Amino acid sequence: MITMSAVYYRPAAALRWLGYKSAERPTERKPAPTPDDIGKRVKKAAEVMWGVGKGAMEDMDKRQAEGVGYTLTDSHVEFASVTGTRRIAYKSIENIFVIENDRYLIEYEGGRHTVKPAAHLVAGRKRVPVGWDRNGTEVPYHLLIEEIAARAGVDIIAA
Repeated sequence: MITMSAVYYRPAAALRWLGYKSAERPTERKPAPTPDDIGKRVKKAAEVMWGVGKGAMEDMDKRQAEGVGYTLTDSHVEFASVTGTRRIAYKSIENIFVIENDRYLIEYEGGRHTVKPAAHLVAGRKRVPVGWDRNGTEVPYHLLIEEIAARAGVDIIAA
């Protein structure tokens, strides 16, 4: 039996265009406030906390987008996310459905998994999902699901 090396799918480098910023925000050290400027200090503290919170949310979004990945082997597909990795044998995949917003639903024995784009690029009325980096080469978004369907021997069903 001939075995192939694993194929790795990761979000394409286009994610860098989303402008993620570092979660680190500068903080100021100032002397204790006087009764005259307590209102200003409270407002400034709230602004700093808002900035830190925004940065933390941007960092979480970035980690989530970059943490997604798929590894295709001869016998199974691995879905990697921020919460962990799930391994599904191709022979257990029963159906693959196209659902709205460029998403696909994979039904397998014991569960479901939704494949969705890490981001979309929008130009005017055109909205296109960001593709994948497949072993170092950028490929269209739909190629991943087509390859999973081919390896599993199932058709992709339009809803």
